[in-house]
Amino acid sequence: MPRRRRVDTLSGMSMASSLTDQLQGWGTAGAALVAFAALIAGIAAYRTQSGQLRLQQQQINDQAEVLALQAEELRASIKDRQREEMERQRAQAVQVYIVQETRDFVGDRGRRGRRLAATVRNVSPLPVHDPAIIWHETGGEITGILPPYLAPGDSVSHEYLPVDETPDPPANVFATARFRDAAGAVWEIAPHTTPRLIRMALELVDE
Repeated sequence: MPRRRRVDTLSGMSMASSLTDQLQGWGTAGAALVAFAALIAGIAAYRTQSGQLRLQQQQINDQAEVLALQAEELRASIKDRQREEMERQRAQAVQVYIVQETRDFVGDRGRRGRRLAATVRNVSPLPVHDPAIIWHETGGEITGILPPYLAPGDSVSHEYLPVDETPDPPANVFATARFRDAAGAVWEIAPHTTPRLIRMALELVDE
């Protein structure tokens, strides 16, 4: 009878080992399923996060385009205001004239001759400031001293007085006028020409 017990013991051990193997197999399969589920969840989360990032990037790009358009519109608006202000200022500047002429004079001991003279006239409805007559000659310039203010309708003249005065004025000398308009822009004008802007008004430069 001892042999019978041994066989039963071996059979029981075999069944226990088989059950253990099955349990281990089930555990491995369960872990694999858990890992697979975690992988699927991770992929879904990654796709969701990627979609959110793409949406945020698109929103950023759209906002950048809107800001760029707004900046362009602002620059265009500033340029329009500057152009309108420049046209307004030029409307005054074109009403300031300079005329160059020759005048008879009597010098020392009754000597007669002719001198160059220039006249600045303001026919605009606004005053001009710091008017100056500049004589351009070979080798340099001579600035005539004028009153600091020229009211609407007023004019002021200045004669060119060379160091060595001759009966006839030199042919290579001409005059220009420089002035500051009511808005603060500085202009220069020569006879029979349109004003040339030298310096913009400070408020336009600041913008």
